[in-house]
Amino acid sequence: MARGRRKNIAGRTALGGMVGKIKGFGYASPAYRLTLGGRTPDRLLLQPADMLPGDAGRGSALLENRYAFAGQEVTTQTGPRPGVSQDGPPWRHTGAGEFWFRELQSFDWLRDLQALATQASRARARKLVLHWLDLHTAIDPRPWSPDLVGRRVTAWLSHAEFLLKDSDSSFSKRFFQGLALQARHLSRTARTCEDGSERFLALKGLLYSGLSLPDGERRTQQALKLLTAELTRQILPDGGHFERSPSAHLTVLRHLIDIRGSLISAGQPSPEPLNNAIDRMAPVLRAYRHGDGALALFNDSVEKEPWLIDLVLAQCGAK
Repeated sequence: MARGRRKNIAGRTALGGMVGKIKGFGYASPAYRLTLGGRTPDRLLLQPADMLPGDAGRGSALLENRYAFAGQEVTTQTGPRPGVSQDGPPWRHTGAGEFWFRELQSFDWLRDLQALATQASRARARKLVLHWLDLHTAIDPRPWSPDLVGRRVTAWLSHAEFLLKDSDSSFSKRFFQGLALQARHLSRTARTCEDGSERFLALKGLLYSGLSLPDGERRTQQALKLLTAELTRQILPDGGHFERSPSAHLTVLRHLIDIRGSLISAGQPSPEPLNNAIDRMAPVLRAYRHGDGALALFNDSVEKEPWLIDLVLAQCGAK
């Protein structure tokens, strides 16, 4: 049964990816970007919390122009040096793998710069945001895939106070313009995200943008409707995620807890399907652990740190 389910998932993912690539050529056109225009927000209604702590060591590496993700490191500098990227942040570096690229584009590492809590780390974070905005004027399919946009919007919103503190009006305006543009694009593309755990990343960003930015009620309701449908489809009656991968299960549960927390912070009720999914998934996560606290390794699962699993289980609130 599990093998057949994985084959079905793979088939849907391949088809969805093909459709997404075809649409992506249209999204990259200047005409499409013009359709994403609208009012620029000037404030946040809510800053969602980031469950995970930052790593000051990784933040220091970023200050030294060392971008180390997914077991690979790319170094940049301003002066010429053989074999080293020279044009600032390596957004278009092609020598690293897909996982490295996705971690770079996600901006999840903002938490590492924030962990340093210095003016230098804040200035670097703002510089990287502005450089990304300068370089990504066209909505290219790869960095603008729905799950990556969802991760990026989530990261920018979760660390908005860090980015905006003592910033000038020029940065603030561009930051909010970039957020609004990505939120509007995500509203149109979230449902086309590749099947599986990645779809929750897109929906999380869509919901966060609805809760955090003015006039976001429509996106909030859209995200909740899509979320309910995905919970019904992806979370099985026994509480397992349909990929049957322990690491995917952990990832989905973590994001569902974040979503619940953001709704509570915004003064909105957490939907019953969301609460039920978290309650059912927590015991399964415990069952996926080995005696040393790490995750079992099957169905493309990867080992996660025991402290992360402990943190997620503590946040579940489920007995």
